[in-house]
Amino acid sequence: MAEAEAEGAPADAGLGLGSLAQRFEKDGIDTAFLEEPFLEESELGDGESLRARLVTLSPDDRRKFLKTVDQHGRTGLIIAARRGDADLTAVLLDAGANPNECDASGSTALHYAGGRGSAAVVEALLNARADIEKKDDQGETPLLWAGSVRALGLLLRAGADAHARGCRGRTALMLASARGDADSVELLAQQAGTDLDLCDDSGTSAHATAVTAGHSAVADLLVRLGAAATPQLAPRIAAREDALHEAARSGDAGACRSFLAGGDVAVDHEVAGETALLLAAGCGSAAAVEVLLQHRADPNRADGFLQETPLMRAVLGGCAQEVLWLLLEARADPSLGDLSGRTPLDAAVAWKSHAGAKILQAAAAGQLDFSNLD
Repeated sequence: MAEAEAEGAPADAGLGLGSLAQRFEKDGIDTAFLEEPFLEESELGDGESLRARLVTLSPDDRRKFLKTVDQHGRTGLIIAARRGDADLTAVLLDAGANPNECDASGSTALHYAGGRGSAAVVEALLNARADIEKKDDQGETPLLWAGSVRALGLLLRAGADAHARGCRGRTALMLASARGDADSVELLAQQAGTDLDLCDDSGTSAHATAVTAGHSAVADLLVRLGAAATPQLAPRIAAREDALHEAARSGDAGACRSFLAGGDVAVDHEVAGETALLLAAGCGSAAAVEVLLQHRADPNRADGFLQETPLMRAVLGGCAQEVLWLLLEARADPSLGDLSGRTPLDAAVAWKSHAGAKILQAAAAGQLDFSNLD
């Protein structure tokens, strides 16, 4: 579920914009909209204010607004789904937003809503005829992103393929086992035709995945449901770096700690240009960020596409204050800009994240006091 990204900026940024244009051309989206200014999440506001704004726009301007994308190729609808904002999603769908448009990574609003675990947003998108089998660039359907049993149940009832395989041949059952989601494991195991002993491309079953991730309760559940217990685990029965990234993306601090405990996983290992800390900061999980920093994750290591640091991702992910404090305490540099030169403070001000902007402003001035932190 890697997020390939692009930005309109001089010199080396041209390649990113070109790849985004190629993605849109492939999916039949008008690339003329890439010539427009990028969408800032702050422009969306809340559902009520956006509804009032859309009423004032002409049909052409409304269409243009609905098609405008941010630097990741995300429309307003995708941003709303990624936030889990049901009111904003409803307003955009009512205005005619296309639920099947994808971003630069091939991911749709339904992918993000499922990953967020937001049942209300998933339901709204399904009612708008969102494609339940649309695959992202990793070959994964929204079901494989589903992060809660409620979202999973809605997708299954809508006819999603419970046995679909995604990246490295993993199924939803294997992914649920990796994150220790017992409710989702039980629901998926009950689907007709489920092979509990099916293995991914590396020969790892759901049971072995649960054991490797340290989720013994889920492993025991699988055995009770009829899965064969893994007799002996190979030294690296799963791609632990990939599993660490999945745990960081979902904010699972316990799983992050488990994967890093043995010392055989590089905490700053990159998958598609992303580190685990970037993913944890982006989803606003202070607990996961703290675990990664305790294992010496680099607080200033930027992604390989837009050069966004963990601080920038924390701002873009909602400006969780605890995450900002943790990163700054670990000597994250608030002056580092992204590919366009924008700093985390610039982004916080643009998105009207006043509390976060105040913290970042104090950090830039060297005025933060960490003495009262645990």
